[in-house]
Amino acid sequence: MKHEMIPTRNPNVAIDRNDPEHARTAIELDWPETFSRRAKMVIRYFEGTMFPFFYNDHIVLTDESMELTAFGDGSPEAPFGFPRYEDNNLEGVEAWLEDCADQFDNDGDTPGWEETKAAFEAEERIAAEKAHIDKLRRHGAKIIVNGKPIEIDSDLREKAMGECLAKGFKAVAYELRIPETEDKLLLAIYADGHVDSGSEKNVICCMANHWGDQDA
Repeated sequence: MKHEMIPTRNPNVAIDRNDPEHARTAIELDWPETFSRRAKMVIRYFEGTMFPFFYNDHIVLTDESMELTAFGDGSPEAPFGFPRYEDNNLEGVEAWLEDCADQFDNDGDTPGWEETKAAFEAEERIAAEKAHIDKLRRHGAKIIVNGKPIEIDSDLREKAMGECLAKGFKAVAYELRIPETEDKLLLAIYADGHVDSGSEKNVICCMANHWGDQDA
């Protein structure tokens, strides 16, 4: 299987008005980390209003009502209730979520969708910048401060962004030392949190391009 079913640690209680006792067998799942980014965008869009359960050998996506099956005739005594979606496997769920993303894009006016995409993409960029710093740390890289090499802190990016804000800088650049190389390297951290590292020439070019993009 492409995706693994992992029970969530703090499950919600789902309901099946057709068989209340059997509803106790429903297992709420974590959303797979292996889902595509488009699928994850839709999960983010429905955050707090869509929950995956394994029930009757199917994957059932409920809304906040937690209804596992269709029920009701619309009367006050039996109001309608039904899950959002049901499939035989997580691969089918992933495909449905991607179809939702395509539909939202094509509609062009789904409330909150563009904002969700923008927030999701911003979080991706932040994660990539932090991973950049972590990769340098794992390789034993150090920065030169006041003429002395020091280890790169895990929060260096946030410190540099704070310095840019406090002093009105567009970026903070550090001389970078990496074991087993004598090349002259730079690490640049911009006011917006972007990170570049590499040869002096390349980083300086990247800084110029970055500022040019911002000024355009």
